[in-house]
Order: sequence, then C-alpha cells, then structure tokens
Amino acid sequence: MQDKLDTLEKDYKSLLKKYELESCEVNRLFNEQETLKKKLRAYEEQKRDLEVLNDQWEQSARILEYSKQELEDRLNQAEETAILYKEEIEELSSKKAEEVRRLKDQFSELKQELSVIANERQEKNTKFRSEIVLAENISIPSKPQSKNPSKPASRNPSAGHSRKNSQDSNDCSQSVKVVIRVRPVLKGEVWDKNNFQVLGNKLSIKEAKPKAEFKTFDFENIVTPEQDEDIMYRQVNEGISAAMTGKNACILAYGQTGTGKTHTMNSLIDKAISQLSTLNGIEVSLQCIEVYNEQVINLGISESPTKSRDPLEVPEIRLGSNWSTQALDSIKEAMLRRTTKFTDCNERSSRSHAIYTLIIYSAEFTCKIQFVDLLLN
Repeated sequence: MQDKLDTLEKDYKSLLKKYELESCEVNRLFNEQETLKKKLRAYEEQKRDLEVLNDQWEQSARILEYSKQELEDRLNQAEETAILYKEEIEELSSKKAEEVRRLKDQFSELKQELSVIANERQEKNTKFRSEIVLAENISIPSKPQSKNPSKPASRNPSAGHSRKNSQDSNDCSQSVKVVIRVRPVLKGEVWDKNNFQVLGNKLSIKEAKPKAEFKTFDFENIVTPEQDEDIMYRQVNEGISAAMTGKNACILAYGQTGTGKTHTMNSLIDKAISQLSTLNGIEVSLQCIEVYNEQVINLGISESPTKSRDPLEVPEIRLGSNWSTQALDSIKEAMLRRTTKFTDCNERSSRSHAIYTLIIYSAEFTCKIQFVDLLLN
C-alpha cells in the first residue's frame, strides 16, 4: 500500500506539473487569442476604410469619365463649329472676290455710261447754241424755240408716277399690322416687372440703371404670355382671309434669336393651312427657300440644297389633291434642312431667314401667301 501510495503521489506531482504547464499554455493561447481579436478588429476597420476609399475612387472615376465624355463632346462641337466657320470664311472670301469683280464691272459700265452722257450733253449743248443763233438771225425769241429741245430727258422713268406710287404706298401701309408677342419666362430667367410692363396695347421698358425712365411704345395689339396660340392667330387671320379672296398676304415673324419666332410661325402655318383647306376648286404650289449669307437656298428638295442669288430660280412644288397634308410635311422637312447653330439661348437655333410661300390657283384668281421667319442678328 505504501509503495502504491508513493507511486500515486509521484503521479499526482507529475500531473500537477503537467496541469501547471497546460494552464500556462492555455493562458498563452488566451492572450494570443485576444491579440488576434485586436488585430482582426484593426483589419476590419482598415477594410471599412479601404471600402470607403474604394467607393470614393469609383465615384471619382465616374466623374472623370463623365468629364472626359463631356470634354470630348465639347471638342467635337468645337471642331464642327470650326468647320462651319471655315466654310463661312471660304464662302465669304469667294463672295468678296465675286463682289469685287462685280463692282469693277459696274464701275466700268458706269464709266462708259458717264462718257456717253457727257457726249450726249455736249451734242445737246452744241445743238442748243445753234438753235439760239438761228433764232437771233430770224428775230424770233429764243425761249419758246429752246424750251423743249434744250431740256434733257428725265433719267427717272418713275418720276411721272410719283403721285400714284405715293397713293399705293399709303394703301400698303394701311394694310400692315404690327403685333407684339411676349414669350413666357424661361427657366433660369427673371422677369423684373419694375423694368418691363405690358398695359393694354402699350409696352413700357426701363433700363436697369439708377434714375432711368420708362420708354413706352404703342402697338395695335400685344399678345401676353398667358394668351394661347388661338389668340395669336386671330391677329393674323385678316391676312389669311384676304388670301382666300385672291389677295396676296405676308405673315412675318421678326425678332432676336431665342425669342420664339420659329415656334410661333410653326403654329401660325398649321392654323393657316387648316383654314385655307376649306377652299374648294383650287390648286396649290409650295416654295420653301432659305436666305443665308446673301444666298438663296432651295429647301424643298431632299437632296443637297441648291444655292442661287435669285429666288425666282427656285422651282415651285406642285401639290396634289391632299395638298394641306403635303404642304405641312414639306414645310416640316424644309425646317429640318435650315442652317442652325448652337447659341447661348438655344441648342438648335436658326441662323437664316426662311420663306415658305403658298401659291393658290383658282378659276377666279391667283395669289400668294408668304410666311417669313426673319432673323435679327
């Protein structure tokens, strides 16, 4: 029993040492575990920081890509603008040379004409003096003899019609009607009613300067932004009605870029054609031209528009029985062919004068109605 007890005691001491060693190892492992947990938390924080940085980098990359695309678009637009400017410069240069040649030819013609006039005047003076000498020799007063022969012919063929032309001018001026349309305020604009006022048919404008006074202008009518297209059309309906009775008419939109001329003109053309379509027994032709850089361009063809200097050279487009629909389609296509450029007011702004002419043929009359989109530079 004693031997067995000694053996057990030795085993106990051995196990106790082993336990102490295991306890130290466990403590070491616990400490190592805590260290690893701290490192794991630090790594997780670094991971979150890296994810945030990655998101920021991706966002920056998207912004840079967008900026790159925008710069490429602007570069392409600048290249297109440069090409247009180059074409305009070349066209202006050719026009300048052509104009110089024309002026030289005109100068030569005028010089020859002046030479002819000088010779004719010298001959008339010689004849006049001979008639005076003859009158003195036969004792007849020279004034009655020289009254008609000595008076040079008038070089103004229309001088005898001045009174008639004045009357025609008065009749024309009475048939002209001026209507002002005020477009709505666009996004980003501010309408200061202290500097711009519309009262009835009077429009008052004041410069944005201290002590500036209002300047008031009277018109036959003013269409305000609150009024619709029908009210605008009533202002020009008189001209359309006149065309339906065989008289010529012209509707002209005049204003700066971005004032809404083309928008208004499109609406008026639609309503005018709708009203004219009520006429029976008529044939209609259409002429679509553009005036750009002092050249007349035919917009009524689908191919490359032809250029000339005389609007009479642009052929008419004969329309069929369904002429109203054909006219609207042709005018819309012609509008797309107009010369446009990017401006501060409008991404696609018309940079030319456009004239759309409807020629109406009937058994009783032939008349024209013109819609003019006139650009004010």
